[in-house]
Amino acid sequence: MNKKRKLIEVAILVILGIVMALTMVATGGDGAKSENYMNLRGNWTITIDGQSHQTDDIEKDNFPVLNRGDRLTMETVIPEHEIAVPELRFFFIHSVVDVYLDGECIYSFGHDLYEQGKMVGYGYHQVLLPGDNIGKTLRVELVVTENDAFTMIDMPQIYNSQVAVRDYVYENRMPLILSCFLMIFGVGVAVLSAVGIFAQREFFQPLCVGLFSFGIGLWSFSNYNLTFLFTDNPLMKVYLEYGALYVAPLFVLLYFWDVERQSGKKYQKICFWLLGILQGGFILVALGGQILGRLHFPAVLRIQHILLVALAVYMLSIFVSDLMHKRYDNMILIVGAAIMIAFALFDLLRFYLEKYNPTMTRGEYRGYICIGTMLFVIAMMINYVNEISDVLYRSVEEATLQRMAYTDTLTGLSNRRACEERMDELDEKQSDYAVIEFDLNCLKKVNDTFGHEEGDRFLMAFSAVLRDVFAGCGLVSRIGGDEFVVLIEDAKKVDLQDRFRELHEQLTRANSQSQKWELSTAYGVCTYAQDKVYPSRKALKVADERMYLHKAEMKICRG
Repeated sequence: MNKKRKLIEVAILVILGIVMALTMVATGGDGAKSENYMNLRGNWTITIDGQSHQTDDIEKDNFPVLNRGDRLTMETVIPEHEIAVPELRFFFIHSVVDVYLDGECIYSFGHDLYEQGKMVGYGYHQVLLPGDNIGKTLRVELVVTENDAFTMIDMPQIYNSQVAVRDYVYENRMPLILSCFLMIFGVGVAVLSAVGIFAQREFFQPLCVGLFSFGIGLWSFSNYNLTFLFTDNPLMKVYLEYGALYVAPLFVLLYFWDVERQSGKKYQKICFWLLGILQGGFILVALGGQILGRLHFPAVLRIQHILLVALAVYMLSIFVSDLMHKRYDNMILIVGAAIMIAFALFDLLRFYLEKYNPTMTRGEYRGYICIGTMLFVIAMMINYVNEISDVLYRSVEEATLQRMAYTDTLTGLSNRRACEERMDELDEKQSDYAVIEFDLNCLKKVNDTFGHEEGDRFLMAFSAVLRDVFAGCGLVSRIGGDEFVVLIEDAKKVDLQDRFRELHEQLTRANSQSQKWELSTAYGVCTYAQDKVYPSRKALKVADERMYLHKAEMKICRG
């Protein structure tokens, strides 16, 4: 049944991944009505460092990788259109931007940052156009601010600014939903786990899940340029996107901390700590360099890509090892990680192919890792819940076995073993204990007269009385057929005479409800305060002797 459940979990995860991927592809880019936008695809003059050429399709225009200091100028004539409240929207990467309309500058961005040596960033630029823009010459001048910046230009558009935000959100509704879910889910899990980790170390793994989920959600949110819903500053988008991409993988590695601790394979331990040191050092260098203005985030992107590939190989080595040794407990985690790794490697391969291969269909880069991350987060949580369920099941099973080992099956009282271990504890504490031994009168007579079933009821009735009378006072045990012992750790806190009066009252009450037998008991008491008997087993012997004296005085049936 457990194997069947795991197969069902894996099947559901795979089906969910396929559905999400198809939905992402099917919904991407649709929603905008043609009357609300116009693509400025053709009739461009492109000038790169003084060299000019014409293009009829700007998205298919090929040129070498541009680096810091390179200049690019784009010029065209705005064609006729009927777009109300026109807005020029274009996407540029790491560039100072100036926009001119018939020689008049109508938009400028990034000069101060570039002159100060700071990162300029990348993203959408929105420029409101005057109402009489048709037929005028549009010129866009770029100064590239980072090395290895870009090799293509995303197609500019003239958009109806009144519906631009609405259409963009609708076109990107799927990544918006996934990104927001990952961020909200991540914050919730991280906060709860951060509180719980002080009580139990088991909360460390869900804490890593939450932080990783939030990081990838934030990266995807920024990667799809959804930050413009809150700010039109491209620099903020870049800080969030690169920061999340650089930090998030560390939490995936930390998730496998327990695997590294429990693994007997030396190479896995070495790989874990080596990756941890490299990733942690990379984060410090990247953040420190960016803050000090010495090293911008884009300059170290390739290093992070290499670390991501190394992390993927490390994770796959763990899963392959599990499969080779037929350890299927983490099957859902293996499949979830494999799906995420597949999406990540696909995104990484596509990123470099679109950037450097002129035959590829290129455009603004959009990653699909959010789908893989969603499935991996789901897999990690299912795996964590399964592990906790197994732990709880084993705990309950162990507690049940332990309870059976220390409990008398007929009466539900503690048995002789529990009584002897408690006496050992009393001796270690050297407490002011009291030992009371009881003998249930006439058990043999009840068995012989009414049968053993009635004898069992006789025993259970007496046990219930003892349990009620000495509840909260000490340990009540059945140590033999008709012999019972009560151990009280601190006799000074218990009024024994009051307990015996209560015992007499409850026995009388129980006898009034039975017409077949009558409960009565002989008992003997030994207290450390009065008798100074040590150890407790010797005190039990004294109590036993006094119980038999009491039984002789009662002059009733024996046994």
